[in-house]
Amino acid sequence: MNDHAGASWPFAENEFGIKPSETALLIIDMQYFDADPARGLGPALSAMSGGSYYFERIKTTVVPNIQRMATAFRAAGARVIYIVAGPETVDGSDLIPRIRRRRAEMQERFGINAIFPPGSHEREVLKELTPEPPDLLVGKNTTGAFVGSNLDQVLRITGIRTLVLSGVVTNVCVESTGRDASDRGYNVVVVDDACAAYDLESHESTMRNFARFFGRVAMSAEVAYELTTTPSSTNP
Repeated sequence: MNDHAGASWPFAENEFGIKPSETALLIIDMQYFDADPARGLGPALSAMSGGSYYFERIKTTVVPNIQRMATAFRAAGARVIYIVAGPETVDGSDLIPRIRRRRAEMQERFGINAIFPPGSHEREVLKELTPEPPDLLVGKNTTGAFVGSNLDQVLRITGIRTLVLSGVVTNVCVESTGRDASDRGYNVVVVDDACAAYDLESHESTMRNFARFFGRVAMSAEVAYELTTTPSSTNP
Protein backbone atom coordinates (compact mmCIF):
# COMPACT_ATOMS: atom_id res chain seq x y z
CA MET A 1 0.00 0.00 0.00
CA ASN A 2 1.33 3.45 -0.84
CA ASP A 3 2.10 5.98 1.90
CA HIS A 4 -0.01 8.65 0.22
CA ALA A 5 -2.96 6.27 0.19
CA GLY A 6 -3.10 5.95 3.97
CA ALA A 7 -0.63 3.21 4.87
CA SER A 8 -0.12 4.85 8.27
CA TRP A 9 -3.83 4.73 9.07
CA PRO A 10 -4.10 2.33 12.05
CA PHE A 11 -7.07 0.34 10.73
CA ALA A 12 -6.03 0.07 7.09
CA GLU A 13 -7.00 -3.21 5.42
CA ASN A 14 -3.91 -4.99 4.12
CA GLU A 15 -4.20 -8.56 5.32
CA PHE A 16 -5.23 -10.40 2.16
CA GLY A 17 -3.26 -11.52 -0.85
CA ILE A 18 -4.06 -12.13 -4.49
CA LYS A 19 -4.69 -15.79 -5.25
CA PRO A 20 -5.22 -16.37 -9.03
CA SER A 21 -8.01 -18.93 -8.72
CA GLU A 22 -10.07 -16.60 -6.51
CA THR A 23 -9.23 -13.22 -8.02
CA ALA A 24 -10.66 -11.21 -10.90
CA LEU A 25 -9.36 -8.09 -12.60
CA LEU A 26 -12.22 -5.65 -13.27
CA ILE A 27 -11.60 -3.21 -16.13
CA ILE A 28 -14.21 -0.52 -15.63
CA ASP A 29 -15.65 1.72 -18.37
CA MET A 30 -12.57 1.75 -20.60
CA GLN A 31 -14.77 2.56 -23.60
CA TYR A 32 -14.63 5.13 -26.35
CA PHE A 33 -17.36 7.16 -24.63
CA ASP A 34 -15.35 7.65 -21.43
CA ALA A 35 -11.71 7.15 -22.36
CA ASP A 36 -11.11 8.56 -25.85
CA PRO A 37 -10.46 12.31 -26.31
CA ALA A 38 -12.06 12.26 -29.76
CA ARG A 39 -15.30 10.44 -28.94
CA GLY A 40 -18.15 10.58 -26.44
CA LEU A 41 -17.25 12.82 -23.52
CA GLY A 42 -13.84 13.53 -25.00
CA PRO A 43 -14.42 16.83 -26.83
CA ALA A 44 -16.30 18.36 -23.88
CA LEU A 45 -13.76 17.22 -21.30
CA SER A 46 -10.86 18.35 -23.46
CA ALA A 47 -12.35 21.84 -23.53
CA MET A 48 -12.63 21.89 -19.75
CA SER A 49 -9.98 22.27 -17.08
CA GLY A 50 -8.48 18.87 -16.38
CA GLY A 51 -9.43 17.22 -19.64
CA SER A 52 -5.87 17.22 -20.92
CA TYR A 53 -4.63 15.72 -17.64
CA TYR A 54 -7.28 12.98 -17.69
CA PHE A 55 -6.68 11.79 -21.24
CA GLU A 56 -2.92 12.04 -20.96
CA ARG A 57 -3.02 9.85 -17.85
CA ILE A 58 -5.24 7.32 -19.64
CA LYS A 59 -2.87 7.16 -22.60
CA THR A 60 0.48 7.08 -20.83
CA THR A 61 -0.34 5.35 -17.54
CA VAL A 62 -3.74 3.67 -17.29
CA VAL A 63 -3.88 1.80 -20.59
CA PRO A 64 -0.31 0.41 -20.43
CA ASN A 65 -0.75 -0.71 -16.82
CA ILE A 66 -4.09 -2.38 -17.50
CA GLN A 67 -2.54 -4.12 -20.50
CA ARG A 68 0.27 -5.51 -18.34
CA MET A 69 -2.07 -6.61 -15.58
CA ALA A 70 -4.50 -8.26 -18.01
CA THR A 71 -1.62 -10.18 -19.57
CA ALA A 72 -0.42 -11.28 -16.13
CA PHE A 73 -3.90 -12.32 -15.05
CA ARG A 74 -4.49 -14.37 -18.20
CA ALA A 75 -1.09 -16.03 -17.89
CA ALA A 76 -1.85 -16.96 -14.28
CA GLY A 77 -5.26 -18.37 -15.19
CA ALA A 78 -7.03 -15.59 -13.29
CA ARG A 79 -10.28 -14.04 -14.48
CA VAL A 80 -10.43 -10.78 -16.47
CA ILE A 81 -13.82 -9.05 -16.49
CA TYR A 82 -14.73 -5.96 -18.49
CA ILE A 83 -17.43 -3.71 -17.05
CA VAL A 84 -19.17 -2.02 -19.96
CA ALA A 85 -21.46 0.95 -19.30
CA GLY A 86 -24.48 1.95 -21.32
CA PRO A 87 -28.20 1.42 -21.77
CA GLU A 88 -29.76 -1.60 -23.40
CA THR A 89 -32.43 0.55 -25.07
CA VAL A 90 -31.85 2.83 -28.04
CA ASP A 91 -33.41 5.83 -26.27
CA GLY A 92 -31.76 5.22 -22.90
CA SER A 93 -35.08 4.75 -21.13
CA ASP A 94 -33.61 2.00 -18.94
CA LEU A 95 -31.07 4.38 -17.38
CA ILE A 96 -31.78 5.56 -13.85
CA PRO A 97 -33.31 9.10 -13.73
CA ARG A 98 -30.15 10.80 -12.40
CA ILE A 99 -28.04 9.47 -15.27
CA ARG A 100 -30.75 10.23 -17.85
CA ARG A 101 -30.84 13.85 -16.67
CA ARG A 102 -27.06 14.18 -16.86
CA ARG A 103 -26.95 12.65 -20.33
CA ALA A 104 -29.66 15.03 -21.54
CA GLU A 105 -27.70 17.97 -20.13
CA MET A 106 -24.52 16.80 -21.87
CA GLN A 107 -26.36 16.60 -25.16
CA GLU A 108 -27.88 20.04 -24.73
CA ARG A 109 -24.72 21.82 -23.56
CA PHE A 110 -22.07 20.12 -25.65
CA GLY A 111 -23.89 18.42 -28.51
CA ILE A 112 -22.74 15.02 -27.28
CA ASN A 113 -24.70 11.94 -28.24
CA ALA A 114 -24.69 10.64 -24.68
CA ILE A 115 -26.87 7.58 -25.33
CA PHE A 116 -24.75 4.67 -26.53
CA PRO A 117 -26.67 1.39 -26.76
CA PRO A 118 -25.13 -1.94 -27.82
CA GLY A 119 -23.64 -1.73 -31.28
CA SER A 120 -22.53 1.92 -31.00
CA HIS A 121 -18.84 2.75 -31.30
CA GLU A 122 -18.87 4.68 -28.03
CA ARG A 123 -19.93 1.51 -26.23
CA GLU A 124 -16.90 -0.47 -27.46
CA VAL A 125 -13.81 -1.10 -25.35
CA LEU A 126 -10.69 0.75 -26.50
CA LYS A 127 -8.88 -1.29 -29.13
CA GLU A 128 -5.71 -1.30 -27.01
CA LEU A 129 -7.65 -3.24 -24.38
CA THR A 130 -9.69 -5.54 -26.61
CA PRO A 131 -11.07 -8.48 -24.60
CA GLU A 132 -9.65 -11.92 -25.31
CA PRO A 133 -11.20 -15.36 -24.74
CA PRO A 134 -12.15 -16.33 -22.05
CA ASP A 135 -12.56 -12.77 -20.71
CA LEU A 136 -16.06 -11.81 -19.59
CA LEU A 137 -18.09 -8.68 -20.36
CA VAL A 138 -20.68 -7.46 -17.87
CA GLY A 139 -22.99 -4.61 -18.82
CA LYS A 140 -24.17 -1.94 -16.38
CA ASN A 141 -26.44 1.06 -16.66
CA THR A 142 -25.63 2.57 -13.26
CA THR A 143 -22.55 4.13 -11.66
CA GLY A 144 -21.43 1.08 -9.70
CA ALA A 145 -21.01 -2.24 -11.46
CA PHE A 146 -23.17 -4.33 -9.10
CA VAL A 147 -26.56 -2.62 -9.10
CA GLY A 148 -28.62 -3.56 -12.14
CA SER A 149 -26.16 -6.19 -13.40
CA ASN A 150 -25.45 -9.87 -12.84
CA LEU A 151 -21.88 -9.20 -11.69
CA ASP A 152 -22.34 -10.50 -8.15
CA GLN A 153 -23.86 -13.73 -9.45
CA VAL A 154 -21.06 -14.19 -11.97
CA LEU A 155 -18.39 -13.67 -9.31
CA ARG A 156 -19.93 -16.04 -6.80
CA ILE A 157 -20.57 -18.77 -9.37
CA THR A 158 -16.96 -18.59 -10.54
CA GLY A 159 -15.58 -18.63 -6.98
CA ILE A 160 -14.16 -15.10 -6.97
CA ARG A 161 -13.38 -13.64 -3.54
CA THR A 162 -10.91 -10.87 -4.41
CA LEU A 163 -11.41 -8.06 -6.92
CA VAL A 164 -8.68 -5.92 -8.45
CA LEU A 165 -10.18 -2.69 -9.78
CA SER A 166 -8.92 -0.56 -12.67
CA GLY A 167 -10.42 1.92 -15.12
CA VAL A 168 -12.31 5.21 -15.01
CA VAL A 169 -13.40 7.41 -13.41
CA THR A 170 -11.52 6.84 -10.14
CA ASN A 171 -13.83 8.76 -7.83
CA VAL A 172 -17.06 7.78 -9.59
CA CYS A 173 -17.56 4.34 -11.13
CA VAL A 174 -14.37 2.75 -9.79
CA GLU A 175 -14.97 3.97 -6.25
CA SER A 176 -18.69 3.11 -6.31
CA THR A 177 -17.90 -0.41 -7.49
CA GLY A 178 -15.18 -0.85 -4.88
CA ARG A 179 -17.28 0.31 -1.96
CA ASP A 180 -20.19 -1.89 -2.98
CA ALA A 181 -17.90 -4.88 -3.44
CA SER A 182 -16.41 -4.35 0.01
CA ASP A 183 -19.87 -4.19 1.58
CA ARG A 184 -20.75 -7.45 -0.18
CA GLY A 185 -17.82 -9.20 1.48
CA TYR A 186 -15.24 -9.22 -1.31
CA ASN A 187 -11.58 -8.39 -0.75
CA VAL A 188 -10.94 -5.33 -2.91
CA VAL A 189 -7.74 -3.84 -4.32
CA VAL A 190 -7.87 -0.54 -6.22
CA VAL A 191 -4.87 -0.13 -8.51
CA ASP A 192 -3.54 3.41 -8.16
CA ASP A 193 -1.66 3.60 -11.45
CA ALA A 194 -4.40 1.86 -13.47
CA CYS A 195 -7.17 4.39 -12.72
CA ALA A 196 -7.82 8.00 -13.72
CA ALA A 197 -9.96 10.86 -12.46
CA TYR A 198 -10.50 14.24 -14.06
CA ASP A 199 -8.00 15.76 -11.63
CA LEU A 200 -5.20 14.43 -9.44
CA GLU A 201 -6.75 15.69 -6.21
CA SER A 202 -9.93 13.66 -6.71
CA HIS A 203 -7.92 10.57 -7.60
CA GLU A 204 -5.68 10.79 -4.56
CA SER A 205 -8.60 11.52 -2.23
CA THR A 206 -10.27 8.30 -3.35
CA MET A 207 -7.06 6.34 -2.86
CA ARG A 208 -6.62 7.62 0.71
CA ASN A 209 -10.22 7.04 1.70
CA PHE A 210 -10.44 3.60 0.14
CA ALA A 211 -7.24 2.41 1.78
CA ARG A 212 -8.46 3.58 5.16
CA PHE A 213 -11.93 2.10 5.14
CA PHE A 214 -12.73 -0.31 2.32
CA GLY A 215 -9.79 -2.33 1.02
CA ARG A 216 -6.29 -2.03 -0.30
CA VAL A 217 -4.58 0.36 -2.69
CA ALA A 218 -1.66 -1.03 -4.71
CA MET A 219 0.40 -0.31 -7.80
CA SER A 220 0.09 -2.47 -10.91
CA ALA A 221 3.58 -3.95 -10.54
CA GLU A 222 2.76 -4.96 -6.97
CA VAL A 223 -0.42 -6.69 -8.12
CA ALA A 224 1.38 -8.58 -10.88
CA TYR A 225 4.06 -9.72 -8.42
CA GLU A 226 1.52 -10.91 -5.83
CA LEU A 227 -0.43 -12.74 -8.51
CA THR A 228 2.51 -15.10 -8.98
CA THR A 229 3.75 -15.32 -5.39
CA THR A 230 0.74 -15.34 -3.03
CA PRO A 231 0.43 -18.72 -1.25
CA SER A 232 -2.91 -20.47 -1.48
CA SER A 233 -3.52 -20.02 2.24
CA THR A 234 -3.19 -16.20 2.26
CA ASN A 235 -6.81 -15.25 1.58
CA PRO A 236 -9.09 -15.46 4.63
